[in-house]
Amino acid sequence: AATGGPPPPPPPPGGGPPPPPGMPAMAAAPSKKKQEPKVKLKQVHWVKVNERKIKDTVWEKMKDDDCDIDKNEIESLFAMKESGKGIDKKDPAGEADEVGANGQRKKRVVILLSANRSQTIGVLLSHLKVPHEEFKRAIMTLDTRTLQPNFVIQLMRLLPTDQEVAALQSYTGPKEELGTAERFLFELLCIPRLKSRLQCFVFILEFNARLHDLSENVEVVSYALHDIKRCTKLSQVMELVLAMGNYLNGTGPRGGAWGFKLEVLTKLSDTKTTDGKSTLLHYLATFIARKHKDLLSFPSELSNVEIGAKVSENMVDEISKFKKEVKFIYEEMNRPYYKSNAKNDPCGAKLEQFYHTAYNDMEVLEQNKKEALAMYKEVSTMYGEADLKPDEFLTQIHQFSQAFKEASNENERKREEEERIASRRTAFIKQMAERDKAIEARKAKQSAKSSAPGERKNAVPAPKPAGTAVGAGINKPPTASLKGGSASLAPLQGKEGTSKGTLNDVASKGGGGGRGGGSAGAANSGEDVSISDMISTMPKSGKFVIKKSAPAQGGSLVRDHLQKKDGSTASSSSAAQPRDGTGGVAQGAPVATAKKTGALAGLKDFGRFLSPAKKK
Repeated sequence: AATGGPPPPPPPPGGGPPPPPGMPAMAAAPSKKKQEPKVKLKQVHWVKVNERKIKDTVWEKMKDDDCDIDKNEIESLFAMKESGKGIDKKDPAGEADEVGANGQRKKRVVILLSANRSQTIGVLLSHLKVPHEEFKRAIMTLDTRTLQPNFVIQLMRLLPTDQEVAALQSYTGPKEELGTAERFLFELLCIPRLKSRLQCFVFILEFNARLHDLSENVEVVSYALHDIKRCTKLSQVMELVLAMGNYLNGTGPRGGAWGFKLEVLTKLSDTKTTDGKSTLLHYLATFIARKHKDLLSFPSELSNVEIGAKVSENMVDEISKFKKEVKFIYEEMNRPYYKSNAKNDPCGAKLEQFYHTAYNDMEVLEQNKKEALAMYKEVSTMYGEADLKPDEFLTQIHQFSQAFKEASNENERKREEEERIASRRTAFIKQMAERDKAIEARKAKQSAKSSAPGERKNAVPAPKPAGTAVGAGINKPPTASLKGGSASLAPLQGKEGTSKGTLNDVASKGGGGGRGGGSAGAANSGEDVSISDMISTMPKSGKFVIKKSAPAQGGSLVRDHLQKKDGSTASSSSAAQPRDGTGGVAQGAPVATAKKTGALAGLKDFGRFLSPAKKK
């Protein structure tokens, strides 16, 4: 009795024609009210889920009308430009004789293959380093210790063609006269069912590694689907995307959607803000960070989705191919040749032993694959994407989570940069305020000091010390005395109160200075200024500038230098000059010729130490 007919054909894609009479029709979701923005907004180019396919999906439970989205902010960010320049474009529907080891030509070598084939086979045999008879035995007995998988795979690519087989079989001469490549292929042709045997050999050598990789791929895909199924934050984020998209699309044909195809998640960055500086994806990340911070971590809950998307692309095809190769082992071991030559050829018995082990492992792998595919069907149907392939579904989820994470990081970097700029601006303003305050304080201090000279004008001047020379004058600057000096000279220039300050005046007045005046000046200054001190203070340029504080009261640097250079003459001249009662030089006294000559020589010698006087 028949167990039943074939299964019914799958339903047609899309909505399809209405069901035949007598069958219940799938209830469609009621029409959704469309949002009406105050201004014309940029569109989200999604594909709406068919209203008849909403039932038992994640979209059925979503209430995007209750989401607390900021409509005013969306209008300000995604308003269409009146000029029409900001309108988004529509998405695109997108040889040679044998040579011996000693380099000498062999006496007789029969070449049946082309030069390239002989060279390629020779290179392969140079890596094997196994005698031809031993190599033949390893293939006959499937000896996995002698031969490695890579060598057997390369050997399968070098199997003789039909022409080469005919040439080798027609050769009747001595086998020893054949070339190296020809002898090797001649030994291979003696192995029964060579190509099939090599195919089984390669599969046996690679079985464990391939089984491990495929089992691991199935496990990773299962983990990725578990992550998506358990991640409730992902559905909440998609609910916010649905709410924002419905408001942006407004009353247009894309508005009032119950759900959208997941491909739009990878295109949210295509919807730019009005100023073109941000996107809908960045705004979504900003909005979630502001009002739903717990949803920011949803990409971390999808850690297995990325690798799951990579391995799921060819997972089903690889398992199917693997299963066919196990079946090929079964078919080969049941060949009549192995049954009739079981005693002479142990290959059939080894194939049968391997098959039982491989079959059990294959059954476990197949069961794990079915469970992963069943889970994928459940998760993809929940998101209304049952028609997508596993790798496409997982790739779209992964790309959205990574793009959202990157947009969130960019928003954070932008916020930190704005905070740094604001901090620098605040510090600069504070620094400028402190500088202005310091300037005002200095101005106040200078204003207070400017009133001090007026007060000193009213003060009584201090009396002159006794023994001051009469010739010095009242308004003349103070002079300095030499250490143990004998006479004092008047200053060279009479700026305040002096008439012409000629050289004759200096010579006439300088020779009559008494000792008492010089002693008094030294006593008042407390420290004498010598010529060595003057030279030590000279700058490297060789020019000398007399400091204001250098001459003490009652002394002059010019006068001291002249007295030191011509001290003896000054002393004799000073003794010869008539004096008044105070010890100073009497007014109108004649000037000695020797003193005048010494003064002139001193001035000429000392002039290189002085900087030119500034004219006022």
